[in-house]
Amino acid sequence: MGIFNLFSRRPDITEPQIPEVTRSLGGALEGQRDLFYAGMIYVLKSEGIDASHLPKAVEDGTDVDSVLRALQLVSVVGFSYRYMNVQLFGAFEAALVACMDNGHEKQIEGFRESYLDCEGDWSCLTERVAKDLHRLFGAPEPRAQAKNGIAAGVGALIAMSQACVAACAGDTKTEQNLKKSVGAR
Repeated sequence: MGIFNLFSRRPDITEPQIPEVTRSLGGALEGQRDLFYAGMIYVLKSEGIDASHLPKAVEDGTDVDSVLRALQLVSVVGFSYRYMNVQLFGAFEAALVACMDNGHEKQIEGFRESYLDCEGDWSCLTERVAKDLHRLFGAPEPRAQAKNGIAAGVGALIAMSQACVAACAGDTKTEQNLKKSVGAR
């Protein structure tokens, strides 16, 4: 449920709305992390890796949680800017980073910087995320099949995270288009 500016083609997030929007977005992004994690467990099992020692869900504050939060921040911060005036970029980013903090802010920021270094290069980003996750799960270098699975999962996580932003901003058309792009409803 977003707030619309009646004189604009696009919904706009205003400064007083930032805390509400970032809280709502933070909750929606958490659900997307959980879905991605479940898919990762499936990919690991399909690679023949024993995943029985791994938690059934993402645990707050873990390294895996920090990787996923960093990836989502990279994915949604710039995308969110389309829904606000340039003067609000810093306040929105700071509020979202604070909302996404899992108690390991420096670790999230380290992963985030690594992913930003890819400068939008899809193969660079998916490879870094795949390597980070495999290392954290104690798995060997991912094989091509696993990399493809992770790339598909990363793409879905990015699209669905951006759909969460669109939903929070009230842009149902963009939300639906992003969901359709990954086969979701």
